[in-house]
Amino acid sequence: MLINYVSANHLKNNIMYLFIAVISILFFVAWVWIFSEMNQAIDITEENEESMMLSEGSEFVQTSK
Repeated sequence: MLINYVSANHLKNNIMYLFIAVISILFFVAWVWIFSEMNQAIDITEENEESMMLSEGSEFVQTSK
C-alpha cells in the first residue's frame, strides 16, 4: 500500500515537472518570437525614417532651385 502511494506520488511529481518544463519552453519560445518581431518592426521603422529623410532632402533640393 505504501509502495503504491509513493510511486503514484512520484508519478504526480513527474507529470508536474513535465508540465512546468513544457510551459517554460513555450514561454521562452514565445519570448524569442516576440523579441524578433519587435526587432523587425524597429528595422522597418528605421528604413521608413531613412527613406523619409532622403525624400525630404530631395524636396529641399527641388525647392531651393
